[in-house]
Amino acid sequence: MELFRTISPNGGSLSTTGTKRGIEPRSGSVLTPHLETSQDPRHWGNPEEFDPDRYKAASTSVDNDEARCREVGFAHCPFTPEPFAVNDGRQAQLTNSAFGAVYGLADSTAYPLCDTAGYAPFGFGYRRCAGEYITVEFFKDLLS
Repeated sequence: MELFRTISPNGGSLSTTGTKRGIEPRSGSVLTPHLETSQDPRHWGNPEEFDPDRYKAASTSVDNDEARCREVGFAHCPFTPEPFAVNDGRQAQLTNSAFGAVYGLADSTAYPLCDTAGYAPFGFGYRRCAGEYITVEFFKDLLS
């Protein structure tokens, strides 16, 4: 995770948003620069230092519920966290945190992602990169 925080695999995300200004609906874009966000001193102590231990206290997708959203002032995810089962015979399902990050549950064990403000190498919330797990597993193999 620290490797991806300091060397972002993706430069940023561009999201389209709708707003209403006066009586006319308008659309706009929001650009999230992943590397700059992941190194913002508002979210990390010593953001330019490589420190894998910083994640021992970072919140994960399983930790984030509606109460956590209110506590940090985030809007909630537009999708309800309703799990859906996988169809390959395992006792597993996919669900999402109140922030919108999707994670797996298999045999009553959660496999959460780091889902904290300031960790953005794969984007945020329900717009997060679907290939994150694959990328992480690839790098584990590469480094071992």
